[in-house]
This record gives sequence, structure tokens and C-alpha cells, in this order.
Amino acid sequence: MNTTRSLPAPKQGFTLIEMLVVIAIIALLASILVPSVNKALQAAKRTSCMSNLRQIGHAVMMYSLEKDGYLPPVVDGGWSSSGTLWMEAISPFLGEEVDDIMQENIAAITYGCPSWKGRLDVNELGRATKPGFGMNVFPAPTDWGSGSPLFTKTSHSLAELAPSTILIGDSVDWHLALSGNTWWQGNNDYGYASGHPDRHGKKGANYLLSDGSVHTISPERAKEMILDPAG
Repeated sequence: MNTTRSLPAPKQGFTLIEMLVVIAIIALLASILVPSVNKALQAAKRTSCMSNLRQIGHAVMMYSLEKDGYLPPVVDGGWSSSGTLWMEAISPFLGEEVDDIMQENIAAITYGCPSWKGRLDVNELGRATKPGFGMNVFPAPTDWGSGSPLFTKTSHSLAELAPSTILIGDSVDWHLALSGNTWWQGNNDYGYASGHPDRHGKKGANYLLSDGSVHTISPERAKEMILDPAG
């Protein structure tokens, strides 16, 4: 009897062509999936931003009820170390009263826009006043040359504002304003010194209106609404 056993055939690996085909398929799938993932991530950040603005809107309304229908001023007491910014004024209605707002934090339970990375062109103390949202200076004059009337304006009653008035929105600073007919240009990485009209890409930026609603509005339409809220 022949007891000789045949050896198993050696295993063959992938050929170069097969490996190239697999790599090409993976690259194709990645090129299809990555943009979709990025779009989904951007949409999630935009939605989270809108949710945070709604929380701020509730706080503004509660502040208004306590102040006989008046909104918090952009700055109460003048732009100085003793002045109170609008976000400090509403912080008690966000869960915790705070004196200093560090970078993205507005108060314990809410944050600035998740797409906002902070103003790194200013020192840490300066970042405390730039949480990613700014308050509209309307209906005060938007003459930046006059300085103090803009920042020390008195508060206004909600009743006197059109429902489409922009109150608070995406911004690189604590204020939201136009210089003449254009977005005020800055010298930071974002290209703006007030507002951030393209923060969420081509769709624009998020804004809280005086009727309590939050919308993503294009840069041009937002500019029109700030210049002419009743338009």
C-alpha cells in the first residue's frame, strides 16, 4: 500500500491587481461617505446651535417679564470692567448666575455655538466676552464712530419691535451689528468683527428673533433684517 501523502498546495496571497482593485473600492467608498458624514456633522452642529439659541431666547423672555417687558441692554453701564453684558444679565435665568463668561460658556446649562472655536486673537480675559453669540444693537444707531451710544444704549421693550427683529445670533463678538451696509470686517481669522454670517456655510448663520423663533438665515437676508427688521 502506498502511504505517501500529497502535500497541500501552498496558499496564494492577493495579486497586485487584486490589491489595487480593493484599494480603489475603499477609496471610492470613502469619497462617497466622507462628504455625507461631514454634511451630517455640520447639520448636527447647526441644530445644536439653534437649540442653544432657543434656551437663550427663553432666558431673554424671562428677563423681560421681570423687567416690565424690557430687553437687557447690549451693555448696561458702559463698555468697561464695570459694565454688564447682555449674557451676564440673562445668566440667572439659565440656571446659574455668572460674573465672567469663559470662552464658549454662557452659563452652566448652555453653551455657545458648537461651530464656534473661540477668538484666539485676544487674551483669555477678552475671550470671556465672546461666547459665539452677539446681541443686535438695533434700534440704536450703528455709527461705530460715535462709540458710546452704541454700547451704552438703554434697553428696549419687546412690544416696540417687529416680530422679525433679530435679537441674538452667531457672532465673533458679544455684539451683532453692521457698519453702514456691510458686515463689519475684522482683523481676526474669521474676517468679521461683528456677526459671523457664514458660520454654517452657504445656509448662513443662526438667529433668535424677537418672537422667540430661531432660524438659519442667509448673510444677505440677515443684513436686510438687521437694517430693516420690518422688511
